[in-house]
Amino acid sequence: MRFSTLVSFVALSIAAAACSSSDSAAPAAKAGTVNPQAAKSTATQAVQASVTAVKSNDGQASAGQFMAAAMSAQGIITPSYGAMLQSEHLESSLAAGTCDCTGTTCTFTDCVQGGTTTMNGTMSWGSGHVTCDLTYKTTQTYPLQMTTKCDLTVSDTSIAGTLTSSGTVDLSGVSGGAAQGAYSWSSDTTFTAVTYASSGQPTGGSVTINASYEIAGQAYAGSATVTFP
Repeated sequence: MRFSTLVSFVALSIAAAACSSSDSAAPAAKAGTVNPQAAKSTATQAVQASVTAVKSNDGQASAGQFMAAAMSAQGIITPSYGAMLQSEHLESSLAAGTCDCTGTTCTFTDCVQGGTTTMNGTMSWGSGHVTCDLTYKTTQTYPLQMTTKCDLTVSDTSIAGTLTSSGTVDLSGVSGGAAQGAYSWSSDTTFTAVTYASSGQPTGGSVTINASYEIAGQAYAGSATVTFP
């Protein structure tokens, strides 16, 4: 079986984060602002991932879409250290590792998800109840690890529940990156009566976002409720 997924990740600007802190303690988070369009984009990807599992019975493709949603979550809070978005088209036969999907459940053990990305964890979608606990690792230019967990109830036209994601990008291999350490982010999204079209595009309802990120001794956090469409 072959599938592809579009993964977007932030290539962090070292210069933008030049004012790093030498303190080892976690910095106090400054007030950030939720970017409504980024929040909607992440939520839309999660809706489409859930619909793929429930309506197409395709857990592997759904897991790839949840990965994209977790990646997108790093851009929810502004101000952002993201300098540019890079997109890479990942395609693989999923021949390596264990990528076992039977009925309405999947178990992944070092499942290759595009050459340099592996996936571990489980997901299920029986009776329209989508749950996932997945970890992704990539060894591309910026070594990255992400975790996403979901508990979503999907009907023919609506979705409700929660999605959480977090990730860390290792900058030590980048010129000047050792001083910055790592870029980390997390987000917690609650879906409330979100309706969607046949394409998986949300048409109504709302999501409540709590998100944060940290880099170079600075941290920002914010929360907001975003309404569709």
